Amino acid sequence: MWSRLTTSSDPLLLTITGAGWFTLATLCGVLVAILRLKLPHDLVLLGAVTLLAATGVITPQEAFSGFADPVTLAIAALLVVAVAIRETGGTEVLAGRMLGTKTASTHSALLRLLVPTSLLSAFMNNTPLVAMLIPTVRDWAKRIGRSPATFLMPLSFVSILGGLCSLIGTSTNLVVAGLARRLDPPLELSLFSPTFVGIPCLIVGIIYLIYVAPRLPERGGTRKTFGAPREFLVTMEITSGSTLAGQSIEAGGLRRLDGLYLIEVQRDEQTLVAVAPDLHLREGDRLVFAGLVDCVIDLMRRPGLRVATNQIDKLESRLGRRFFEAVVGSQSTLINQSIRGARFRTHFGAAVLAVHRQGVRVEKQLGDIELRAGDTLLLEASANFRDARRNDGTFALISELDGLGTPQRRQARYAWVVLASLVCAVSLGASLPLASIGAAIALIALKVLPLDLARRSIDLGVVISIASAFGLAQALNASGLAAAVAAFTYLLFPVLGGFALLLLTFTATSALSLMLTNTAAAALMFPISLALASNMGSPAEPIVLSVMFGASASFASPLGYQTNLMVLGPGAYTFGDFFRVGFPLQVIVGLLSSTILYMAYFT
Repeated sequence: MWSRLTTSSDPLLLTITGAGWFTLATLCGVLVAILRLKLPHDLVLLGAVTLLAATGVITPQEAFSGFADPVTLAIAALLVVAVAIRETGGTEVLAGRMLGTKTASTHSALLRLLVPTSLLSAFMNNTPLVAMLIPTVRDWAKRIGRSPATFLMPLSFVSILGGLCSLIGTSTNLVVAGLARRLDPPLELSLFSPTFVGIPCLIVGIIYLIYVAPRLPERGGTRKTFGAPREFLVTMEITSGSTLAGQSIEAGGLRRLDGLYLIEVQRDEQTLVAVAPDLHLREGDRLVFAGLVDCVIDLMRRPGLRVATNQIDKLESRLGRRFFEAVVGSQSTLINQSIRGARFRTHFGAAVLAVHRQGVRVEKQLGDIELRAGDTLLLEASANFRDARRNDGTFALISELDGLGTPQRRQARYAWVVLASLVCAVSLGASLPLASIGAAIALIALKVLPLDLARRSIDLGVVISIASAFGLAQALNASGLAAAVAAFTYLLFPVLGGFALLLLTFTATSALSLMLTNTAAAALMFPISLALASNMGSPAEPIVLSVMFGASASFASPLGYQTNLMVLGPGAYTFGDFFRVGFPLQVIVGLLSSTILYMAYFT
């Protein structure tokens, strides 16, 4: 229906058909729906491709082929791998070893954080990586006596830069690779195609952040608590093989903890009170802490420590578990029962970790505490615990706390082995979708991740957005709008050189990613940039990589990338903080990546 509708006179618009005009109007509608109406990105993008298919701009097969694209399947499988590492606490276990408890300076502390994080983000999705590291880094910063604000923004930025060092570092990279395969079949990107550009940008970015981040103002990050602050008493045990064994209290980072106080150390039949900072710990020591609930949870995630209760060890599966606060109801059957006698594991599938009693410190052994109405219990239970127990009268109130359960070190090792095997297989030439799906199946078969949790880990919104982005890119190409915009740009800048073309591509994609998702920005800019490169006789691969970097390298605003939003609250940053630190970094990455690509392909 659109073939008869063409622009007839203006040479600048000569190639735009009716389908092109309709596609342009649809894209404007997408911007309005997302920016002004604040509608969900996945809903808007899916609606846009449905409209384009219904009006004949593209066929239904072209509109929805993204749902069956190997890249979409690979991303869904990689989400399962990332969730497996998150749920087992794999990153927290590794972070405890790489961060340590002492650093000579803020610069060295940043280096210890940024280098390992960048390596991890090159091979796993950076969004769950940052989500896992935020509480760990916040607690670590407090232990070494420094502001969390110094570390959290650099954590986000370096995870983005690290993700640009390989094809599987971000889902945006994979989408760009998929678009290249569709719109320019001879162009095939490998796992390490972006590496030669990504590593120099990463190194320069780390140097920049090490010297600029310490100047970030400290405003006191947010710690989410439920209701009034509650002090819990919790007993932790030094595990066998713990790195804390043989260290003093102070050297192990267990003195002057944020929101926690070490009351006593129980060793064999002795109870050591007024604990000296130079007391050396031993395996099997039981450390009694009092503190606020979120601080207690941070402590439970520390490697080398475990909660001194056998109820956790008896749980059949601790994967996908969460922390809850549960208040004993006035008519509860738990009243006057001891925690051991209440058989929480049998009746609730939960383990009691600590108890708070209305300002009174409960100093009995945990299993011997007799419960009263109004007692607040810190529980570790399955994710559906609150829904299952909401209305049975046992608990007057149940609140789910931020974060996951305590780390599962054995399963975490399995998860890391599967991820390493995936990277090795793809490096040796294996198909990424096949390797990713194989890794997800292996995690389920090894019982690292339960099947129901694996299903829930596939974010439907992400999958819909990515698949719809493929349809939008197809519409831009099929309608002739991409070619028309490229021709218009070429007429405006007939002597645009290779470096300027690369920098223009990076800048335009970065600007668009501030308004849309990074995936949508890449999908819209890719066909336009490819057509412009064709008009100018430029090779396609540097343009593809420039789109890839421009879509993800968003530092100047917390809205530019999801990890930026994630650290905004915990670091108590302002939009101005992101602009002052992030904008120069964005300029540096744009200039450096464009220079490297220009030297590699145009000289």
